[in-house]
Amino acid sequence: MPKTTANRSLIALCAVLAGLGLVACANSARSAKTATPARTARPTKTATPAKTERPTKTAGHPSTAQPDTGAWGDVVVRVGRHSITKAMLAHWTAVEAVLAYTYKPKKPVPRGVVPDPPGYANCIAYLAKVEPGGASAGAAALKTQCEQERERVQDHILEILITDDWMHEEAIVRGVRVTRGEVDRVVSGEFASRANFHRFLRLTGEREADERFIVESELLVSRLAVGKPEGSLAGEVIARWTPRTSCRPGYVISVCRQYKRPASQP
Repeated sequence: MPKTTANRSLIALCAVLAGLGLVACANSARSAKTATPARTARPTKTATPAKTERPTKTAGHPSTAQPDTGAWGDVVVRVGRHSITKAMLAHWTAVEAVLAYTYKPKKPVPRGVVPDPPGYANCIAYLAKVEPGGASAGAAALKTQCEQERERVQDHILEILITDDWMHEEAIVRGVRVTRGEVDRVVSGEFASRANFHRFLRLTGEREADERFIVESELLVSRLAVGKPEGSLAGEVIARWTPRTSCRPGYVISVCRQYKRPASQP
């Protein structure tokens, strides 16, 4: 297992963003981790980047740089020069579902923990076993519950991916960089061995490039926050990037420029 289970993976990234006031990490297995941003729990990540190393561009970044042509295609969100696709969102939704079930898996999670549209057969069977009264609830009711859970998990991870893209865009504007060597050192230091690393990836559904992306994101956020009063970075990033965040119909959440706050909300 990883050496530092308290600040693992998406847990750490969510904690960093929650510490800045950009996302909420409640209602999942990571909720206890949000009081302290991961950058203070892992101070080795805040070192100044070496100027002689080339900045990293990891394949695990959830968005792909491309111009905003106006045509959606497979894209669900555009943030500045970056896009999040349906395939990327589906992948990260599955990872999020596993980590919400257990943030340090020791064995594969039960089938059905990750909602499986469109039929949700595994999810329905899982809920029938574990939910009080699930066996008598009926397939239609359980399917509705599966659909609602998938929507909740997807919206939560989409918020994390969008706000992360905000930070990557903000880093470009401010000239903040992270090097490949720095990412390598952090990833290597978090796992006792390559075998443990690959076991973690297998159990969570993450890819190695995903873990590199998460580490890079934590480093960028930490550096952007250096020397700033508490809360100021979040305000600046929200003001700059919300108007530049365009979400496809069906994927609009509170951090999208198309979002309309319900009249019942203050």
